[in-house]
Amino acid sequence: MFSCSYADIGIGSDPVARYYTQILACTNAVRVNPDVLSDASCFASVQAELRNPPRLALTSNAFLASAAATHNALMVSTRTMSHQ
Repeated sequence: MFSCSYADIGIGSDPVARYYTQILACTNAVRVNPDVLSDASCFASVQAELRNPPRLALTSNAFLASAAATHNALMVSTRTMSHQ
């Protein structure tokens, strides 16, 4: 597949934060240059949607991340899946 040019920050840091950072970096790599996915088997069917309109890179938001984590913990504790 493609490389999003993400440099591993090592094993000493929080693994969840590492994965979150890597997912954001890879998502942004595709948003900025959709052609990095050109070797994916589904690329031909989605390339128009990936290119138009052009997309800016995403940034993380600590408040939204906290709200999502809280909501996720609630769904786990109540054994439900709900997105409102």
